[in-house]
Amino acid sequence: MSTHGRPGSFGIETSVGAALQLYLASMQPSIRTTNICVALIAATTAAGKASEFTTIDCPGAAFTIASGINTSGQIVGYCEVSNEVTTAFLRLPNGALKTLSAENAVRGTYAVDINDAGVIAGSYVDSLYQFHGFTYSGSTLTEFDVPGARYTNPVGINSSGVVAGTFGASSEPYNRGFLRVATGNITTFYVPNSMTTQVNGINDAGEVAGLLVDSTGYHGYVRDAFGNITVFDVPGSDPRFGTEPEGINSSGQVTGVWQDSTNVYHGFTRQASGEFTTFDAPGSTHTIPYSINDSGEVTGNGYITENNNLGYSFTQSGASVPSEFEDPLAGRDQEHGTFATKINAEGRIVGWYTDSVGMAHGFVRDVLPGK
Repeated sequence: MSTHGRPGSFGIETSVGAALQLYLASMQPSIRTTNICVALIAATTAAGKASEFTTIDCPGAAFTIASGINTSGQIVGYCEVSNEVTTAFLRLPNGALKTLSAENAVRGTYAVDINDAGVIAGSYVDSLYQFHGFTYSGSTLTEFDVPGARYTNPVGINSSGVVAGTFGASSEPYNRGFLRVATGNITTFYVPNSMTTQVNGINDAGEVAGLLVDSTGYHGYVRDAFGNITVFDVPGSDPRFGTEPEGINSSGQVTGVWQDSTNVYHGFTRQASGEFTTFDAPGSTHTIPYSINDSGEVTGNGYITENNNLGYSFTQSGASVPSEFEDPLAGRDQEHGTFATKINAEGRIVGWYTDSVGMAHGFVRDVLPGK
């Protein structure tokens, strides 16, 4: 799909997360247009429920991005703490926060996901700006690469400790998918006849969902734990722009984005049986879901280009109309807003917001019981 400027799309082969890419883009007016589609957010909770927000900041950080949350409320992400170098962080349920960096990281360490056992997956960047994978468990950080890869970019980890991601083979210009089990063994794969196979999510059953690019355009796919691959397009999508899954839950429900012939972004969910539901965030120009939990609740982004590119978050479930929300500390000027990245099994949502002076802060959103 024509999302070459959108983090998570096949055009950003070493993406370390949509949130950081968008934050950096907001500092560079020359590329704002190409990043327009990343500025929407979707989340899923019942409409009308009261919620509270907690800001997450690494001490002294220039920016903080929350990218993952598990069932117990452990949160991971990354922040810039000194000399334009990014470090990963882990925030415990009691609010205590610790930072961590890979031994060979020179340009930055990025935590992108955490499973219910507390194992973290992410990437780091070396002195040559090459991306490598890592896992962190207990107090042990393990660095890894797909053998022969130009770069290795993990995007998720499931309850069994299987890390999924995308890599670039040194022998060819194309992207491929990989799965790394907890013992360290790595399996690589690609969709037959594709020029690019990108992984965007993994569930606890070992199924992955992502984007493929072939001679006809951009399409979605799901690969099951046995290696069987199903390719699909959202009805009404234009293959020139395409269908891109962003997340998959343990029931095999997929959420993601599709584009119509006018290049407008819309959200979708796909059942494991193949049925589609499409939706748009209220009042948004573009809608991009990013995450779906096991209850079928979706979180993602809504972007209002007519309102100085203001971003906000929303929640959606099943066939319901998405319900929007914003962090009360978020700014309302150009490129400001609230940006959700992940939803956990309890409906807690993490992400980031930009304040009135353009600084990015992480957040966790909780729905208050009985409110």
